[in-house]
Amino acid sequence: MNESFYISTNHISIRVKDLKKSFHFYHKVLQLPIVRIIGSKDKPKLIFLKGLELSQMEPNNDVCHHSRDFFSHIGFEVEKIEEWIERLEMEGVQFTTRFKDIKFEKKKFAVKVSFFLDPDGIPLELVEWREL
Repeated sequence: MNESFYISTNHISIRVKDLKKSFHFYHKVLQLPIVRIIGSKDKPKLIFLKGLELSQMEPNNDVCHHSRDFFSHIGFEVEKIEEWIERLEMEGVQFTTRFKDIKFEKKKFAVKVSFFLDPDGIPLELVEWREL
């Protein structure tokens, strides 16, 4: 069988402590568009944003666990990363690595990156690729 089949990442699913707070962060602050909401708008069970699914953690779970054994971070490709950094700082976002500009001279491209945490402590990255 020599047929090739299309496959692409659809979304990353994360369980959050406060669904409303996380929804605000990802939708309003990071501006990810709403794809669909499962459940009522007052009490959603799942919120699908572009590339991301948010769900509420169980009420008796006091700690948000993210395995560091296999999970590193979620990266978002952006344009004008410096403007994004300024915007996030105005929203009170604290950066773990505010800004790095990494050049790959031999490959003739570069990447600007910035790392920060979401409200549940999940590591996030902004990425802006460019040619040299």
